[in-house]
Amino acid sequence: MFHEHLADLVVPDPILLNISELPRGVDNYHIDVVLSERFRTLFRKLLGDFITLETSQKEIKHKNKQQKQDFQDSYADMMTVLINRIKSDLSREEIVLLQFAVYRYILETTRITLDEMIESLRSKLSETRSGTSGKALAIQDQVFWLSKHYNVILYAINRHFFVLLRQAETKSLRKCVASTLNPRTASSWTSSSTPSS
Repeated sequence: MFHEHLADLVVPDPILLNISELPRGVDNYHIDVVLSERFRTLFRKLLGDFITLETSQKEIKHKNKQQKQDFQDSYADMMTVLINRIKSDLSREEIVLLQFAVYRYILETTRITLDEMIESLRSKLSETRSGTSGKALAIQDQVFWLSKHYNVILYAINRHFFVLLRQAETKSLRKCVASTLNPRTASSWTSSSTPSS
């Protein structure tokens, strides 16, 4: 199940960001970013499904195409608003940098949620060990399996999201990026996601 994800693994091109035009604090750059509530809600719903899909030791399929489409639409809407802020208060460099807030959010939230799931299972294991439950062995096996495959599971979940983002960028955002940002910036915008396969 996981080996098919690793087969397509490629080294991405380096991404160079010019942050010299961003406002600087005392000794570093600090930018507060708030992602749309709709995007975060749809992300969390899909995250639960992808965690179930990738942590199951049985072959299952994610069938909710509408949920994926809603997530892509919310991403495209959020990014369209961001890109169009070039007309009011953001520079091209700021827009390109701010797009990474989405990827950081996905990477951090996925890791935290998976860690919380594993910690919850460990707590359950401690509770069942105190009794004479037959569930303890099954939970222990599950915790061991999740720990052993942790990085592959994390990669697979994040890849699901990055493929969806790349598809949204290709379908919905390409025209907006090309008409609003210059070609050099537009190419760095669309090269930031993992390529779909």
